[in-house]
Amino acid sequence: MQNAHFWIEQYDGSDEIIMTSDKIGIYNETNFENLLFLIDFSNLSEWVNGDEIHKWISELSIIPKSARYNEQGRLYQQQDYTELKNNIDADKIPESINIEYAITVKRTQMRTWPTYKQSYSSSNNQKIDYFTETAVYAAEPVIIYHTSNDGLWYFAAMYNYKGWIPVQDVALCSKEDLMKYQSTSDLLVVNAPVIYTPISSDLRVSGLHIDMGVSLPIKTVNPEGYVVNFPVQDQNTLEFAEITIPFTEDVSDTFLDYNVENIIEQAFKFIGEPYGWGGMNNARDCSSFVADIYRSVGIIFPRNSNQQELMSEAISFSGKSRTERLEILDSLRPGTPLYMPGHAMMYLGKFQQRHYIIHDVTTVYRKENDGKLTAIPLNQVSVTPLDVCNSKGSEYIMLLSTAVEVH
Repeated sequence: MQNAHFWIEQYDGSDEIIMTSDKIGIYNETNFENLLFLIDFSNLSEWVNGDEIHKWISELSIIPKSARYNEQGRLYQQQDYTELKNNIDADKIPESINIEYAITVKRTQMRTWPTYKQSYSSSNNQKIDYFTETAVYAAEPVIIYHTSNDGLWYFAAMYNYKGWIPVQDVALCSKEDLMKYQSTSDLLVVNAPVIYTPISSDLRVSGLHIDMGVSLPIKTVNPEGYVVNFPVQDQNTLEFAEITIPFTEDVSDTFLDYNVENIIEQAFKFIGEPYGWGGMNNARDCSSFVADIYRSVGIIFPRNSNQQELMSEAISFSGKSRTERLEILDSLRPGTPLYMPGHAMMYLGKFQQRHYIIHDVTTVYRKENDGKLTAIPLNQVSVTPLDVCNSKGSEYIMLLSTAVEVH
């Protein structure tokens, strides 16, 4: 049960292609057209109204209503937030902005405020930094809207998120160079949860973390492996360094075929990986777990779980009885993303009359015969039945809101 083949063998036709690459392209285009929070860089206006930038920043950089503590355990005061707001330098945003383009040169992050300072819910619990918004992977195209007062942060957007990103982690380029980079057809795709670039005398590309689903343009192939163009920064502008990714790494020269077998195998590569809020600790959270798996077959997902369940071919559980919910689950293909408020999961199948999921989760609860709840701390990618409970005693199966049939 804790391995991919157990679930693959339960399903007839696990190697059948669900969508070809052409159909995947159409599926992605449909979601970009219908979901306004996804950004198609190729169809952007070169100018953005400054009021829009103000709006996006004000929706992101919000002073929390509850107490927050920094990494030294000190309570944040109003003066601390005033300093953070001053660094946004919102008064310098003009009426109209000519956007810039860039590519990340390493795995980095988007943050709530233009700062590395951290924010925790208590002085003695530093598991979740609430100033962390999301990880941004290496070789990721981004749009630059604004620069912080200290010059160290850009307010930027990738295709599915906006936030503050470190200036040192991106390289500026022209739109033409970015489109050329994105349109390369010969791609090396990372299939492992993570690989690392070879140790090199060029420290810009030495030992870098590259996540599942990241694709890099292949320049050529030599006896040792794939030679790829990796983006690097030279005085803040984009250059490319050639690096060789060995054949021994878990990579492929195209996206994986989209079938049940590959989706389940990709999911189980993460078993035991620690949970990482917003990509903390070079890990991932529940929605990134699902998105990265599908990214390895070329399917693009929104960032957050509540956005992912708005994708095409969604089945609603709203108003359904337990019996009706079980019938829906029985009809689903293994690998189907499932959602409940605040959480993303992946359906595996049915075994001994229980439905199972794989998900990146912190804690689940078991309801005992006397009605009391027993906490089961997991804090990692795990396989659980759908009859586990949340902290309020509600079964996951009754909390399900949506299943997204990606086809």
